[in-house]
Amino acid sequence: MALRCLRVLHLSGEPLRARLAQDLATRLPHLRVRNIYGATEVCADATAHQVTGRETGNVPIGTPLPGVTARVLHEDGGSVPDGTTGELVIGGAGLALGYVGDPARTAARFVPAADGVGRREYRTGDLAVRRTDGALEVLGRADRQIKVRGVRVEPAEVETALVDHAAIAEALVVQRDRAGHAPSWSPTSIRRLRNRARPSYGASCANGSSPPRSPTRGGRRGLASPGVRQDRRRQPARTRP
Repeated sequence: MALRCLRVLHLSGEPLRARLAQDLATRLPHLRVRNIYGATEVCADATAHQVTGRETGNVPIGTPLPGVTARVLHEDGGSVPDGTTGELVIGGAGLALGYVGDPARTAARFVPAADGVGRREYRTGDLAVRRTDGALEVLGRADRQIKVRGVRVEPAEVETALVDHAAIAEALVVQRDRAGHAPSWSPTSIRRLRNRARPSYGASCANGSSPPRSPTRGGRRGLASPGVRQDRRRQPARTRP
């Protein structure tokens, strides 16, 4: 097998599932696998976990690399106890200066460090928990951001591109694990609209339509899955002759 010569494998960009970690440990027992976590804002790598193949659920992202700090914070900016969910905040070496031409976003994401000596930290937007063994585990996002093939996609930006069309009054973008499509618009037409503002990874593989509904009545969770076209037009009541 060609991979027999491989000794070290670093995985990042997407959550590492326990099943894949177990398969690697079984098929390539000599391989040292590390689950790496980071972001462009912190020069890609910030934490690392040595995979054992015995993990369950999401594989932890481990502990901070040398020169890097990682804290789990409450909404008010205070640290949360181990085992409690909060936002993951990264500090130390490698932090970017900010977003070019976007001071508002820079101020929101790059915040003063808790020690108050002029250092900064980056708010990742990831929800995480520090386990009792000290390893960090990412649980999801605090916002709507999703990843497609390892690349960030902001659903709100895709929605904005869609509603720019005069024939679309509202748009809602949701992530599905699987997708077919039975759209009322042609797939080609919708894809053309999206691609005006989004690169290829920001164009979904499924399109669909559903009746208008208030965000307070079902919200995103209440949307039908792509491939299930809703038709809830009220039918006339039947009466006996």
